[in-house]
Amino acid sequence: MTNLAVPVPRTFTVGEYETAAYFNANVRDGVNFLLQLPIATVFQTASQLLTAGTTGAPVAFDSTAVDSYGGHSNSTNNSRYTAQVAGWYLVGGSVPMNGTVSGTYRKCQIAVNGTVIAYATAQVPQVNSASNATAVAISPTIVFLNVGDYVQLIAISDASVTLTPNTSNEAYMTIVWVHN
Repeated sequence: MTNLAVPVPRTFTVGEYETAAYFNANVRDGVNFLLQLPIATVFQTASQLLTAGTTGAPVAFDSTAVDSYGGHSNSTNNSRYTAQVAGWYLVGGSVPMNGTVSGTYRKCQIAVNGTVIAYATAQVPQVNSASNATAVAISPTIVFLNVGDYVQLIAISDASVTLTPNTSNEAYMTIVWVHN
């Protein structure tokens, strides 16, 4: 699909007559944009080692469920969703981490252009057991992205863990354009 431009409202003047071409370009295409918003859900199918630390690592997403504007690549910079349309986006996701007998917390953050957004953090305590996995979910957070800006999900643990996807619990990130 061709990426559609965000519609720009027009103010009409008295006595003005519009052509079919004008209505197709300005009314029809605006409605089509609203019916086909930029959305994406990307997820992880391969395990990823996360070393202990305070800065964490971007989650690598090697699969795509939906990507209406082509903002994600499964092979190149696959931790990123790159905005094709400027605007406000809702971004959220979840990261499952395997259990360990050490460590006290697991964290998930949203970053824009590599910078973590302070208010976009979720944290859960780690149950100190090698058999208890922990999933950290971050609620949808609104962020502004210009064309070319990218968003990532960052996973952090104070003990080395493996992000181990399985058929019932995979790391994922969902991005939805909501406003210009």
